Amino acid sequence: MFFVFILLFFCCDGFLIDTTNPPGTGQFMTDKHYKTLMDLFIEERQSRIHLEDFVTQLQKEHVQTQTALGNKLHELNKENNTLEQYVKELKNKTEVLENRLLDVESENIQLKLELNDLQKSHSALNNKVHYFDTEIQSLKQLKSVSDLHAVLRISNQTYHLEQELKNTQSQIVVLQSSDNARKQDFLALYNKTILTEQSMNSQFQSSETINKARIQKVAVDVGQNSIKVAKALGDITAYNQRSIIVISLKSELQHKYKEM
Repeated sequence: MFFVFILLFFCCDGFLIDTTNPPGTGQFMTDKHYKTLMDLFIEERQSRIHLEDFVTQLQKEHVQTQTALGNKLHELNKENNTLEQYVKELKNKTEVLENRLLDVESENIQLKLELNDLQKSHSALNNKVHYFDTEIQSLKQLKSVSDLHAVLRISNQTYHLEQELKNTQSQIVVLQSSDNARKQDFLALYNKTILTEQSMNSQFQSSETINKARIQKVAVDVGQNSIKVAKALGDITAYNQRSIIVISLKSELQHKYKEM
């Protein structure tokens, strides 16, 4: 194209210097026409350069936006995977706690049954002790040797029954203490399960809110980038139309020059 401009310049210059033929009206290119044409070419070239720079910058921004979008989506997926793993671990811990609670409930039921059996045995021993006390009081009035032996035998039996009663009472106390401890463990596990579920729900809701905000921001960035791309396409279309007009004008001037 630059070679065509040089050739056109020399042709026009030679034609204007030649004074042998008188100029005719509307049949040759004047300095004004030539200057206008050159201005149009220069302006067209500058517009092309500016537009190419703008499109290049816009493409870079588009690539950067896509890269940032990909990175953000990768980070969001990574965070979601981490949260899913954390939730899975919490669910596993919750299941373990639930199983422990079931075991504690079963042990409490077994302890209650054993405690009821011991209480029944204790009541039976109390009844026997009361019976033997009554018998001892009635036998104290006897004065014969045989009666005395019977009293001693009954006293020994009473002593053994009292010892068994004390042992039974000790076992009842131990079972009651163990039952209370089991109840405390059960309450602690239940409270820990509630706190774990509340913490898990809170962290999951917070993470979900943050992820939604990040996705909305990325969508806004992509929308703005799409608007810039649409504007650049409009500028390119306008530039192409303008280039067609300049080329048509150039062809027309060349045709008129050839006719001269």
